[in-house]
Amino acid sequence: MNPELVQELRVHQVELELQNEELQESQVRLEHLYDEYSGLYDSAPAGYLTLAPDGLVRKANQTAAAMLGVGRDSLLGTKLSRFVAPGDQDAFYKFRRAVCDKAQQQSHDFTFVRLDGAALIVHAVGRAVGNARRPVEVWNLVFTDISELVRTRGQLALLSKAINQNVDAILIADAAGTITYVNQRFTELTGYSWAEAVGSSPGILKSSETPRSVYEAMWRTIRAGGRWRADLMDRRKDGSRFWAHVTISPIRDDDGTVSHFVMTHEDITERKRLEGQVEETKRQLLHYVGEVERARSRATAQADSLVTMAGELSKQKEIAEQANRAKSEMLANVSHELRTPLNAIIGFADMMRHEILGPIGVEKYRSYTTDIVASGLHLLEIINDILDISAIEAGKATIEKEAVKIDSLVNSVLTLVRDCARLGGVALRVDLETELRPVMADPRRLKQVLLNLLTNAVKFTPSGGSVTLKAFASNPDGGLVFQIADTGVGMDEAGLAKAMQPFGQVDGGLNRMHEGTGLGLPLTRALIELHGGSLALESALGRGTTVSVYLPKMA
Repeated sequence: MNPELVQELRVHQVELELQNEELQESQVRLEHLYDEYSGLYDSAPAGYLTLAPDGLVRKANQTAAAMLGVGRDSLLGTKLSRFVAPGDQDAFYKFRRAVCDKAQQQSHDFTFVRLDGAALIVHAVGRAVGNARRPVEVWNLVFTDISELVRTRGQLALLSKAINQNVDAILIADAAGTITYVNQRFTELTGYSWAEAVGSSPGILKSSETPRSVYEAMWRTIRAGGRWRADLMDRRKDGSRFWAHVTISPIRDDDGTVSHFVMTHEDITERKRLEGQVEETKRQLLHYVGEVERARSRATAQADSLVTMAGELSKQKEIAEQANRAKSEMLANVSHELRTPLNAIIGFADMMRHEILGPIGVEKYRSYTTDIVASGLHLLEIINDILDISAIEAGKATIEKEAVKIDSLVNSVLTLVRDCARLGGVALRVDLETELRPVMADPRRLKQVLLNLLTNAVKFTPSGGSVTLKAFASNPDGGLVFQIADTGVGMDEAGLAKAMQPFGQVDGGLNRMHEGTGLGLPLTRALIELHGGSLALESALGRGTTVSVYLPKMA
């Protein structure tokens, strides 16, 4: 063998051995680097995924598997879209297509749903990996959990809105007294824009009306870490003044050092104006109190006098009531005494008129007996009315109720009144509501009421006039109403008041033509009130009179 060739082979052998050693050392170094890389890859704070173009997971670190709540082996071969929230599916599809089709890095925030159903918000960054044969074979996705960051951002946004939309003006200044923030209400109240206020001192609001000592006390308090409150007269940018209730509170760092101050200004201009009015009113009231006290003293003296007078009036009232009772008793006694002989006079006169015991002989005497009977009956009617009203005033009158048919009652009364109406040329009209139910009442007293009212109406209606009697149910209580309306001369207000008084008679031509005592209406009202009902009188001169009688359902 050629010695040179042998030598060359030995040299190549040595080189190969050296290269082999270097390769072995490189392999060891690569293994160390791989182990180091694998450790860093798996323990990274972000999730790392290698995916196929269709989103199938080919490789994942432990962080990604833990964030999705599955084992790494279970994650491999699974499509990542399985973990994307339904609301983000379309956005994820577009994101994946943009990464793979454009081969450009893309980023987006998604909501992922863990295997246990818990949701997490992630910030994802995708980048395609390609080669010469296929532009995109795989793509890498790095995602981090930003759920807490999103919640914090939301809270900060809410806090910012709450401060910015607060009804009070708010400014924040650093420890040196430089304004770092103002809300919208501050700009509205003071006239300073955000740019004008930030970087300035709160002193831009100072006014000459507030003493310097107040501001010195304020700074001493807040620099010592205390909270300060006061009502200040502040100044706007345009120089106008306004009252503000100012509150200043310190903001401390974690180590307790005061780093900033929060200052609120509540506009109390209107409140101060009202307080001024209240003070002026109080001053005036104090002035008037003296006048009131003096007036009270005079009133006390007058009250004492009135008390004395009231005592006298009470005595006079008692005397008058006693006299009225005595009058009623006297009338009742006299009426009783008169009724017995009067009945005898009427009876004997009637016998003479009918010549029961024999002829009288003189025709003139027969005419006299007719007058005696008529006058006696009229006087007896008056006596009976007096006895009735006296009994009612004394509380001794009683009624005996029974079911009274309305149509029968009305017919019996009309029988007694019809002749009188015919002789006076007065038309009688009746209007009864159909199917009126019987009413519980004293039939004799109720007949007396209707007879009195119809007789009065006929008496005071001139010839050619009319009297109408109506009866109808009262809605909604189901009571009964009688209504007697005439076309007579009527009465004015004074006449109405007088007609309702016992023995009260209204002046007028027709009244003077008819005899009466003035007891008809008062007695009628008293009888209706015994039934729990009421009587109402409406009248006008020249327009006639309407009397309405109301009886309750259970009357």
